[in-house]
Amino acid sequence: MIRTTLAIAFTSIFISSAICQEKPKTESDEYLKAALLKVGDVERGKTLFASDRISCGKCHSVDGTRTKAGPDLFAVGEKFGRREIIESVLTPSLRIADGYETTILLLHAGKVVSGVIKNATDKSLELLGANFELTHVAVDEIEARRSSPISIMPQGIETNLSKAEFVDLVEYLVSLKQGESSSRILQGMPDRILELAHPVQLQPIIDDTLKFDQPVWLGNFPGSDGLLVVEHQVRKVWLLDKQDPESDVENRDRKKLFLDLGPAAPNEGRLAAITAHPNFRANGKYYVLDRVTIDGTMLVAITEREASADRQSDSGRQPRLILSVPQTTGAHFGGWLEFGPDGFLYISFGDSGPQEDPSGNAQNRGLMLGKIVRIDVDHTDIGKAYSIPADNPFMGDPNTLPEIWALGFRAPWRLSFDRKTGDLWVGDVGQDRYEEVSIVQRGENHGWNAFEGFEVFSNRYRRASESYTPPVFAYARRYGPSVTGGFVYRADPRSSFYGKYIFGDYESRRIFALSQQDRTLKEIRQIGVAPQRIVSFGQDAEGVLYVVGYEGVLYKIDFSTALFE
Repeated sequence: MIRTTLAIAFTSIFISSAICQEKPKTESDEYLKAALLKVGDVERGKTLFASDRISCGKCHSVDGTRTKAGPDLFAVGEKFGRREIIESVLTPSLRIADGYETTILLLHAGKVVSGVIKNATDKSLELLGANFELTHVAVDEIEARRSSPISIMPQGIETNLSKAEFVDLVEYLVSLKQGESSSRILQGMPDRILELAHPVQLQPIIDDTLKFDQPVWLGNFPGSDGLLVVEHQVRKVWLLDKQDPESDVENRDRKKLFLDLGPAAPNEGRLAAITAHPNFRANGKYYVLDRVTIDGTMLVAITEREASADRQSDSGRQPRLILSVPQTTGAHFGGWLEFGPDGFLYISFGDSGPQEDPSGNAQNRGLMLGKIVRIDVDHTDIGKAYSIPADNPFMGDPNTLPEIWALGFRAPWRLSFDRKTGDLWVGDVGQDRYEEVSIVQRGENHGWNAFEGFEVFSNRYRRASESYTPPVFAYARRYGPSVTGGFVYRADPRSSFYGKYIFGDYESRRIFALSQQDRTLKEIRQIGVAPQRIVSFGQDAEGVLYVVGYEGVLYKIDFSTALFE
């Protein structure tokens, strides 16, 4: 009875926090307008930031030290546009930085604690609350756990400021930019990325009547002429006819439901990717990567499912759980799986947070967090729903999980194999300064959190005897704060983009193309800007590339009017 009462109370706290989000007031709109139209004074804004009137400096550092409850604002003026910075100050819960969501814990003793997770192990959590105090909680004390859609940053900060003062504060935040780095003399980090005189064209393949709900993955299964599209939060997969949206085919007939896993609570469920078995035509097997919360434990789960006989939808049969990996927080869960040219399943896992990977998950060889793993789903080992390929690089190493193919990743968001060479390309989202693009080979350590980009990040888990593989390319915040990995273009051998790696940035919406030799950057160009945030790239059976806009529209990339030069 007591436990039931506690659960009801906890649920009430969670629901009330979700429904009590304040929308921007009319007066806030006036502050927005003022900061958009006027130029403030940086020094006056800096003084306000540190003052007790608004206490921004108590929650945010600005120098990369990352020791406070809120996100470090180093280079925030390059990561986000002026409007986005203003809106984040006026409405903090509108855009909560990854890894800084509020976690609410119900303890067995009936106490409720909340805050931003600063450290997490399998035995304890460390939360930094709004009062800037650290609370240590043993895992076995936790009755239930939820993520709140409400930011720990209070709303209404502008009520303590005049409009002129608010403009000064915004001017200071906009001025926070990344300084020059000695690393930019390296081949893999050029000081400037040139833009094409004639960018590639992005052609919408759907109209507004077919917009998707936060799509995050696009691709095709063997034998299918259509495209499969994964929706993130509502956890649905659709089969889309590639027919031109201006054709005579009724739009409503172009989009058919393939799989529906049901919506998840905010911040607790994320359907991230699917992939077909190499023998899909015959066996109908496909695999789903989903982040789920079960009994208060957040997991990344890989399940094997079976399509219907006509391969046009899921069969509805009970899925088989292949692998599940507990997460320490809701951040950086990775989100990719694909069969390699060798027929084995490769899966990427992020370090799972908190920010900066304080527990060294990515360097911990006893965990799958921060790793790319490689497994055989067609056979089983004792106690596993899969087997481990005999030539995995760490087979026989008592200090390393044998599933691991490569390690040292923070948030690998979108990986792909080059259709011609078999190279495994990775886009790894950085912490504060650099976004990385790498080609990964067996047994390598790609450095996080000892390195970010080409620079040392922390010495805590760095080992002098360890060999760390640098990225092919890294870029600073001036070009965007969140890399989205893509594909090597192989559709048209006559194109100047043939063999170039095409990728982008989620937030800045820039699209890039690079060429490399022996994993050394040769050339990098900005080849376009997407209309929506780039959450993923897609590829069909012919190698045609697509951009997945997180706001719901899908675009085909037309390289025919552009020249890589």
